[in-house]
Amino acid sequence: MNHSLPEISIIIPVHNAERYLDRCILSVTKQTFSNFELLLVDDGSSDRSGEICDEWAMKDERIIAIHQTNGGSAKARNAGLQRASGMYIGFADSDDWLEPNMFQTMIERAKEHDSDLVIVGHYDDFQQSDGSISKEISRIPQAFSCDKNVEYRNYFPKLLKESCFFQVWDKLYRRELLERHCIRFDQSMPVGQDASFNIPLTPVVNRVDIMAVPLYHYSCREGSMSSITFKESYLQSRVRAFEWAESTLRNWCPQVIQFFANGCIDQMGNLAEGQYKNASYTNDYRDEQLNRIISNQTVQKCVHVYPPSGLRNRYLTFAIKQKSIILMKFYAKGILMLKSARNMIRRFRSR
Repeated sequence: MNHSLPEISIIIPVHNAERYLDRCILSVTKQTFSNFELLLVDDGSSDRSGEICDEWAMKDERIIAIHQTNGGSAKARNAGLQRASGMYIGFADSDDWLEPNMFQTMIERAKEHDSDLVIVGHYDDFQQSDGSISKEISRIPQAFSCDKNVEYRNYFPKLLKESCFFQVWDKLYRRELLERHCIRFDQSMPVGQDASFNIPLTPVVNRVDIMAVPLYHYSCREGSMSSITFKESYLQSRVRAFEWAESTLRNWCPQVIQFFANGCIDQMGNLAEGQYKNASYTNDYRDEQLNRIISNQTVQKCVHVYPPSGLRNRYLTFAIKQKSIILMKFYAKGILMLKSARNMIRRFRSR
């Protein structure tokens, strides 16, 4: 057995993922780069996921299975960070998969430039219920390299617009930097935990390399923010992401705060839409949740201080400014009707 320290620690949180887990792990073990450790953190799964983790750990000495009571993906990732020993940290989600050369491409660039952070592009794989891919969209950032934080700051607004900032699974992080600045995931957030990790890191990285090549496959399925049931914690998670950005980045790159404010409003629209995807909700319950959205002080700050971008957010901004439950209802029902009509047209054309 090789007892030398791995160059990369790859962390995968696992919860009830038995259908996709083998595919994900196999895509890691088949990497052309082999000097890594794979930390599989079973987050209290009730299916065979925990057993699958143990089986892989038994047959590959690079794999470590960690088991914990269910506490969410943030807690699972933090447990992986606690055990990690690699010079760099990478992440993956248990229902996604990687191109075979992903980590070799990233670590070679990291070693060449002594990078603090390496970012690559990814694919959004839209999956149907049978697991087949109905559509694949590549998200490729513009190539960029710097060795000073001020240069990264100048590029940062473009990175946000390219949909390559918030997620952690398309990045390679210098572990020493994470430890020095105590960067961890916020375990109180049920969604959007990646923001709690990436936002505090942004003002302290210097050597950043962004590669214009998609190497990660992100699985897009039913269960997005627009289909979840309303929970106060979901609302607070989205609000907190904006508050983090405002407090952490306001002096570092003030022009991007509008982007985060618009992102917060966009998620409020998704939460409103989600109220009408569940037929069991009463109208009184829906009104109560919509009122929580439009009455939230931070949400009101977003619509009053920062200009909206796009027709959708302009409408939502107006509705929230007016604190109008009726306008929010009209939006949510209208969006669902448009999506239903679009799906009908798509099915008709496919005949």
